[in-house]
Amino acid sequence: MDARARAYIERARSALAERQRESEELLQNGVAAFQRGESLEARRLLQAAIDGGAPADEALADAPNVKHSLVLRRTGGDVPMTE
Repeated sequence: MDARARAYIERARSALAERQRESEELLQNGVAAFQRGESLEARRLLQAAIDGGAPADEALADAPNVKHSLVLRRTGGDVPMTE
């Protein structure tokens, strides 16, 4: 593999890691907002986390007041879900 290909792969990995870090931070902030009773802020942060790639099940696990959620198929692949 040449140096350009390795650099491209490394940039892609770094971007993916940063996106995952941001989603995790949004998830944690959303849970904290929920625990403080700030439901609108919690909803916004949890939705942003899901939009950023956080698993919906994980994002909603700490929000027991959420009664319904809608998950759309994005990739066409199998998605593990819990009810």
